[in-house]
Amino acid sequence: MRRIKVVYHYIDRDTQEQVTHYADDAFLICDGLALSIIDKERGDAVLERVRPSELFSGCYESIDGDYTEFTIDDDTYEHILRNC
Repeated sequence: MRRIKVVYHYIDRDTQEQVTHYADDAFLICDGLALSIIDKERGDAVLERVRPSELFSGCYESIDGDYTEFTIDDDTYEHILRNC
């Protein structure tokens, strides 16, 4: 597992404007699968499929499809950081 940058680039449905958002932290678990910490303060996390981004050099982007949202507590997050 290694640390990566995950970028979300999409059109906002309400404003119709392009939005670019980076995960607060992310880890590539294995080829094509990442644990992304969307909001560190709230503990929002996503297990998702990713691929290298064509638009944002050095970043990965989410692949449309299934993903799992969950909350990660501080102790678990710190454990991941220590063992990454």
